[in-house]
Amino acid sequence: MSESATTTAEPETPVTTSPYAPVESTAHPNRDAATSLLINVVIPLAMLGLAFVAFLLFGKVTAEQRPDLDGSLAGRMQRLPTADVQVVQSLEAVGGQLDLTVDGVVVPFREIQIATEVAGKVVYKDPDCEAGNYVDAGQLLCRIDDSDYQLEVERLSRLREQEYQALKELDQETSNAKRLLDVAKEDLELRTSELRRLESLPAGFASESEIDSMRRARLQAVQVQVNAQNQLDLLLKRRTRLEASERLAAVQLESAKLNLARTEIRSEVSGVIVREDAELNSFVQRGSPIITIEDTSKVEVAVSLRMDQLFWVLDQARHDDADGGLAPPAELTSQQGYELPETDATIRYQVSGRDDVSYQWSGKLLRYDGIGLDQQTRTAPVRIVVENPKRFQKPDGTESLSQGPTALMRGMFVNVSLHIRPRTQLVLIPSLAMQPGNRVWHFYPDPSVLDPPPAESEGEPTAADNSPHLVADEGPETAGESEPTAVEDDDAAPPFHVEDWVAGYVKVIPRVRAIEAAVLDEQQYWICEIVDQTLQPGDLVVTSPLTAVTSDQAVPVRVPAQQTDPGAAAVAVTASR
Repeated sequence: MSESATTTAEPETPVTTSPYAPVESTAHPNRDAATSLLINVVIPLAMLGLAFVAFLLFGKVTAEQRPDLDGSLAGRMQRLPTADVQVVQSLEAVGGQLDLTVDGVVVPFREIQIATEVAGKVVYKDPDCEAGNYVDAGQLLCRIDDSDYQLEVERLSRLREQEYQALKELDQETSNAKRLLDVAKEDLELRTSELRRLESLPAGFASESEIDSMRRARLQAVQVQVNAQNQLDLLLKRRTRLEASERLAAVQLESAKLNLARTEIRSEVSGVIVREDAELNSFVQRGSPIITIEDTSKVEVAVSLRMDQLFWVLDQARHDDADGGLAPPAELTSQQGYELPETDATIRYQVSGRDDVSYQWSGKLLRYDGIGLDQQTRTAPVRIVVENPKRFQKPDGTESLSQGPTALMRGMFVNVSLHIRPRTQLVLIPSLAMQPGNRVWHFYPDPSVLDPPPAESEGEPTAADNSPHLVADEGPETAGESEPTAVEDDDAAPPFHVEDWVAGYVKVIPRVRAIEAAVLDEQQYWICEIVDQTLQPGDLVVTSPLTAVTSDQAVPVRVPAQQTDPGAAAVAVTASR
């Protein structure tokens, strides 16, 4: 056999393909070229074509060309820029009340600490004597063991009775002493008369020994009378001492009864227990505070006022001012510099999570909370007293006695509106009229705006042409003037009537102090103070945007004639925040 025939055949090695190896495309080459041409050439050209068509359709917006105006009165009026104006209101005309809105927190009117006045073991504790419970005035809260105090009352009662009996015995002794004194006086008178009788006899009828014996008997009677008188005086002195002892016993008895009554600890006021440290069967010392009660008959609201807000609180007529003016310095008392005028206030509480539920209470601003400004906030702390924190006003305006969370409680964050009636004249300026920098544009009608310049010619611009931002007004002399001819077009502007406009100037009022925002007839206003009184109630202020208005030059404008009529003023102002 040949060598090739005896050789064993080698096994074939399998061929594996890597997943990262390029895969040969089986697509047709012409189809790939068409797709590439569509994406890279056709679609971009189509997008450019669409953009060109859109440009041709919409084109370029050009400003509407104003028709050439002649030099007539109507033409000069029409050249003036337009503006809107509103009337300045007087605060007195709408009620004269300035509502300052501040934030505050409810604090207790007073907290009463009840301490034990006697020592002993607590043998009784009322179930309501727990922190958070409401208690009435006079309600029994705790009782201390009164056994020792009852025994003391009994002992002093017996002592007082003993002193009373001693006085009765002394009265009897005094009565006996008085009778003995009367007998001694009669005996003395008898012996004195007998001695006189013996001495009056002629000599020899009575011996000297008899007379001496009678004299000795008289002296004995005098001694008995003196002893009886001394005994009576001593008894009277003893009575004074016994009366003092009886009074002392009575005082001690009253003190013992008072200590006995003090074993019952009662609530001094109606309120809520804030803290209690009394436990049943515990021993308490005299003077140890065991219960703290918050008086809920009134509450206070702690408010901090900025100095500008405090100025308006002080700028009110006090009750002791007869004519509403300031008293002479010589008549001012030393305490008036540290007192605040009584000011009505409304306290509002917004229920968290319920924007449509709020409650309000009536209070009065009465005093400072201490003296001086807060060193950190530079504000003046004041207190507002709410006389009846349980009576609130519902959102629908009805009043009701509150129960639960609708009563003012400590820690509530509330909004306070102070109802102030200032002496300083204030005005209401529309909020749209307030310009940056606390400035206002005052419009005043002036027909001279429409007067042509003396040297006006056809090629020269008029005064209206040189004033780009103005407001115009109507003048009575413009009613019969001719109007420019309107262009016959479907989109032609409405005819221009001179009598519908008022021409005038706009000047800047720089010193305007905005105090508080307010709502009048559903419109937003600012209650302002005009420092130099250059703006008075009834004046017109610009509420529409204008450009190139400077404080050193008045600008001519025209305004709609119907806006110059102030109309009827409202009767109330509501503060807003």
